[in-house]
Amino acid sequence: LMKDPTRGGIATALNEIAENKGTSIHLYEDFIPISPEVKALNELLGLDPMYLACEGRLLLVVKDEKAEEMLSIIRQCPGCEYAEVIGRVEKPTLSPLVYIETSIGGMRIVDSLDGDMLPRIC
Repeated sequence: LMKDPTRGGIATALNEIAENKGTSIHLYEDFIPISPEVKALNELLGLDPMYLACEGRLLLVVKDEKAEEMLSIIRQCPGCEYAEVIGRVEKPTLSPLVYIETSIGGMRIVDSLDGDMLPRIC
């Protein structure tokens, strides 16, 4: 499965996947490739990069046994050196959700973007 995280960022895209598939998604904050410059600017502006448009990015959902092979292939593409496995899809559930394991070991639910974080440019 492939998903473009342009509108609503990866948080909204992953929530759409979880809802459509009836499963939860467990993310790992430390593996989400966000550059230090983007992190710093978001902190300065009070924005959460999980909800920002990710132009030119792609979310792939693949079977566990194929993840490392796919990652190796993707990293060979120019500009994709920082591709990463950022989480895992869990077994089907009655209450699908996306949650993230933070860098300090806590857990928090990652909801879909409600409204616009930033005005649309195009």
